[in-house]
Parts: sequence; C-alpha cells; structure tokens
Amino acid sequence: MKNNMGERIDRQFSQMLDLPVEVSLDMPRVSLIGNIELRIDNHKGIRQYEEGQIVVNCHQGTIVVEGKNLMLKSISRDDLCIGGEINGVRFADKIR
Repeated sequence: MKNNMGERIDRQFSQMLDLPVEVSLDMPRVSLIGNIELRIDNHKGIRQYEEGQIVVNCHQGTIVVEGKNLMLKSISRDDLCIGGEINGVRFADKIR
C-alpha cells in the first residue's frame, strides 16, 4: 500500500497523461446496471462463488456482491460481469 504522498503523485501523473485514476492507483472500477448486472474492471480473481454471494479479490481488498441467482456471466484477466438479482455491493478489507 502506498503512502498518501505516493498516491497524490500517482494521481497527478495519471491526470497529466490522461490515464484513468483506477489504472494508476490499481483500484477496481465497479459499474452497476440497475440491479441485474455488475461489471468489475481491474479485479484480481474470485475468492468465493455462491448463488447468493460472490466475493471478488482486488489489489487492496475485496468486493462482496450479494443477491439472488447470482452467476458469473463472463470473466477475463482484467474484468468480470456478474448477473442475477443484485441486492447489495460492499467493499471489505482495505479498499479506500
């Protein structure tokens, strides 16, 4: 984990180069489409997969997706898509 000064420098550097902040800070980008689809870019794999809960690893913690009939619609090295009835999304561990 970087210190605040390092994060500030990374943020300024990404702005100068017009890079997305989540790329330079190695943070996930989470996009929710209604309550039926969730996309996560910049993930680090699946930690737990159940019909009612999917836990996704990220560089600085985990993202917990809760709902009904959850399924992994697609996954690649960098992004994934979860479908189903999504009732909640929360950040766990050390994500800022």
